[in-house]
Amino acid sequence: MQDSMTSDLVILDDIGAENDPWKICADLLCQILSRRERQFTVITTNVQPAEWSERFDVRISDRLFRNSVICDLSDVPSYAMQ
Repeated sequence: MQDSMTSDLVILDDIGAENDPWKICADLLCQILSRRERQFTVITTNVQPAEWSERFDVRISDRLFRNSVICDLSDVPSYAMQ
């Protein structure tokens, strides 16, 4: 956790894919996003932005939309499937 606060760039891959019934991952993700505001953080997810407020905690979806550039790559063909 400490390393994520001092790194120049953090990449969080495939958020929303985890099974988190006790919301431990959600709490850690919220902490990371809060502390890294205005720092370079790349996040990938298969969850569409319209579903973020339903799928993630409201605090997380708010932080994902704030100060962000969203690159929707859903129409890009998968090279793994070829």
